[in-house]
Amino acid sequence: MPKKTERIAPLPAGLFPLLSQKQLETYYGVSATQVLKWLDMGMPEEPYEGRGRKFDLSVVKAWHAEHSRVADRIPTREEALADARRALVAAARVQATQTPREAAEAAWYPGHRLGTVEAIEAVIIRRRVKHCAGCAAIYGPQADAAEAIA
Repeated sequence: MPKKTERIAPLPAGLFPLLSQKQLETYYGVSATQVLKWLDMGMPEEPYEGRGRKFDLSVVKAWHAEHSRVADRIPTREEALADARRALVAAARVQATQTPREAAEAAWYPGHRLGTVEAIEAVIIRRRVKHCAGCAAIYGPQADAAEAIA
């Protein structure tokens, strides 16, 4: 009896298998929720008697071309991660330019677990001194005061 792998026959020219929802998610690099949103917006799915949904990739691509404003708005996973990295680097740059007092004032809100802006400032100074050997010289008496508060 032939092995299963030997029984694979190529599809006739012009025929493509239907994609499952997981395969469609992988192809576009989006989540299951995004595919469900597309379905709510009218993305076509193929009739299928079985579990799950099946999609004809050429029909889905045509639908996306018609709804290009939707396709252009939705970043792939890689694009979203790259955007998040850029935002994190930008936030780190802003934080690096702030004095401990400015950072503490930006972090404080009513009900903050540390209570006061001064306590938050002390924690920020302590963390900066801990991560930078030369920072104690920069912060001087503030670093000593932060240690005293702790």
